[in-house]
Order: sequence, then structure tokens, then C-alpha cells
Amino acid sequence: MCDFVDSIINYFCLLSVMGISTIGVREIARCKSDKRQLSNVFSSLVTIVLVSTIIISVVLVVSIFTIEEFYANRQLLYVGALKLVFNSLLVEWFFAGTENFKYITIRSTIIRIIYVLLVFLFVNESEDYYIYYCLTVGTIVLNAVVNFVYSCSYVRFSIRGISCKEYIKPFLIFGIYGVFTSLYTTFNVIYLGLVSSDSEVGFYSTATKLDRIILALFTAFTGVMMPRMASLASSGNREDFNALYVKSIQMLFSYSFPLICFCSIFADQIVNVIAGPGYEQSVVCLRIALPLIFIIGFEQVQIFQILIPLKKDNAVLLNSMIGGLVGLLLNFIIVPHYQSAGSSIVWLVSEISVLLLSQHVVYKSCKFAFPYRMLGKYVAISLPVLMLLFLLHKYQVFAGFTMYFSLLLLLPYYIFVEIRYMRNQIIIDVLGKICSKIKM
Repeated sequence: MCDFVDSIINYFCLLSVMGISTIGVREIARCKSDKRQLSNVFSSLVTIVLVSTIIISVVLVVSIFTIEEFYANRQLLYVGALKLVFNSLLVEWFFAGTENFKYITIRSTIIRIIYVLLVFLFVNESEDYYIYYCLTVGTIVLNAVVNFVYSCSYVRFSIRGISCKEYIKPFLIFGIYGVFTSLYTTFNVIYLGLVSSDSEVGFYSTATKLDRIILALFTAFTGVMMPRMASLASSGNREDFNALYVKSIQMLFSYSFPLICFCSIFADQIVNVIAGPGYEQSVVCLRIALPLIFIIGFEQVQIFQILIPLKKDNAVLLNSMIGGLVGLLLNFIIVPHYQSAGSSIVWLVSEISVLLLSQHVVYKSCKFAFPYRMLGKYVAISLPVLMLLFLLHKYQVFAGFTMYFSLLLLLPYYIFVEIRYMRNQIIIDVLGKICSKIKM
């Protein structure tokens, strides 16, 4: 139930903030050295978001009293309305744009620890879902309050002399991009809940939870890279711009392939650890969605590190529109018949279409071809370990410890391959720094 309601609220949040997370990072990164202009840009963007949030909040209230499924869950939706309001004041884009990632990490860690402790203290049974959702929304409220107060140390919010007009178009473009993207992400859960049961939503949400956690780690990397790429693009430094792109691709391959191999073999045990017994149907959904770790990661590099910094806003919008339409169409065709597994298929096919389109635009803009040779190498080096993991899992060689032992085998294998055959300079540099600190 919480997943269904939160998906609805997330959709309204998406409509209220539109493209602020993208346009905010880009514009703040471009003017971070000029404090006066920084305050002006910050105030302009916050004003746009606040106006948009007021409008969408009214739409949410009307929807609660006019849509039967919403009215049945009105108590949770009222709590979710707080998330909608405070999400507009989150201003995470400001700290990302100024590359103040240390603050983001410290604040997120502290609040997450508090959240986990409160969940363990107050959520003990399935009937405590209302408390659980209140605590979840509470993290957004607390993050927003802390962020906005702390931002005042760098900028001064004022509606005097602001210039909103120049930001409205990209705000809407990237917002529409988010809306179309949600047709095969957020809308998947909502539509699945409407045409099936809560249990099917649970199967799909459980399966995709792991994908989203893994992707969140790589998204954090692209989030760090985007303001830097925007600065390099604005200064015309194409040499460093191209070098960072190549490093991002190398990072993606070395990050995604070991995870895909491991999770595809041990999907049943992973689901059991995450959700416990009764969620066996999530295994199929998880295996369908696992390639998205690489696919979405590659998209993020193309869109957030190439197209957005180069201001290819219209191309980004077109990609999302086509991907969204593919997702919407497939939702209506596949999900009523295949339910949770169908939702995973919709997500996978939609992302593939976006990947192909974005790669086409990137090649036309920068002549960056898809790294087929690198892909072939990683497939070749992954096959032996994939077969070994399959045999270990099938025969449960180490009984209940097979999954953990396999993970211990996987990590040194890929590290050795990265250093010896792939000559991955990122891995070599990281290990070199670790070794030097150990010697000290």
C-alpha cells in the first residue's frame, strides 16, 4: 500500500519540481564563482518551483476527492502531501551545482541513520505501515529544512530583481522529460496497482528495489560529474571534457558487469534476503531488470554528462518522449497479462529505446561511438565467471555460504582482469592509493 501511495506522491512531486534538479545543477555550476549572480539564479529557480508546487498541491487535493482509489488511501496521501510541499524546498541541486558533495554526504548519512533507528524502534508489524510512511516522509521534511537553512550561508533568497523568464523553458523541457521517463518507471507501479493486486505491486517493487539501489550509487557518480562537465563545456575545454567521458564509460563497465553476473545467478537468494519467503515471483522480475544496471548507467553518462552540459535540451526531450510513449503503449499491452513480470519488461524495453536514441544524438554531436569493442571484451571475460557461479549455485557447493563465497571469488577475479587485461587506469590509481596508505 505504501509503495502504491508513494508512487502517486512521487508523480505529483515530479510535476511540481519539473526539471529543477537538472536545470538547477547546470545553471548553478555556471555561475558559482559570482555570489551576486548565484543568489539571483537561486532565488529565481526557487520561486518558479514554489509557484509550480502550489498549483500541483491544489490538483492533488482535488484528485483525492474525485478519484476513488485515491480517496480510499486519503490518510496516507495527506501525509504524502507534506512530501510534495517540502520537496520543493529540498534545493539539493544547489549543493550539487556548487560541488559541495561533502555536505550532501554528511547530512544524508546522519538523517538516514536517524531514519533507520526510528524504523527499528516504531515499525514492528505490518499494521505499522502508517508510522513507516510518516517516518519516510519525515526524512524529506528534515532534509528540506536543513538544506534550505544551510543554503542561506551561501546565497540570499529574495524575489527582488529575479529573472524567471529565461529558466521557464528549460524548467518545462526537463520537467516533461521527467514526466515521459516516469511513464516506464513511476507510472509502472501505479498502473500495475490499478490492473492487478497489491501483491503484484510488492513483487515488482521488491525486484526493482535492488536495481534502484545499485543505480543510485552510479547516479551519485554522474551527479558529481555533471557540474564539472557543464563547467568544461561552458569554458570550451573539449580535451578534458572528452577525457572525463571516457573515464565514466570505463567506470560503468567495471561497475555494472560484476554486479549483473552475480545478481543474475543468485537472484533467488538475494530476494529472500531482501524480502523473505513469499516473494519468489520477484526473482523473475529481478532477472529481467538486471541489464538495466548497464543500460541506464550508459544513458546517464550520455544524457547528464554530454547532452545536458552541451545544452542539447530538445534532443533530451525527444528521447524521453519516444521512450515514454513506448513505455505507455507497452504498459497497456503487456502489464494486464503478465502483471509484475510485464512491468519489468516494459521498463527494460523502454530504456533500451532511450539508450539507442541518445547514442544516436551523442554520435552526431561529439562523434562518440558506442564502445562495441569494450562491450565484447567484458562479455568475454564475464562468461567464465558466470559459468563458475552457475555451477556453485546449482550444486550449493558451500551450502548456505555459497552466495557469500562466490562474492569473494568474484571481486578478486574482476580486479585482476581490470588491471592485467583491461588496463583500467581508474582501478589502478585507486588500488595504488590504498596500497600507499597501508604502507604509511
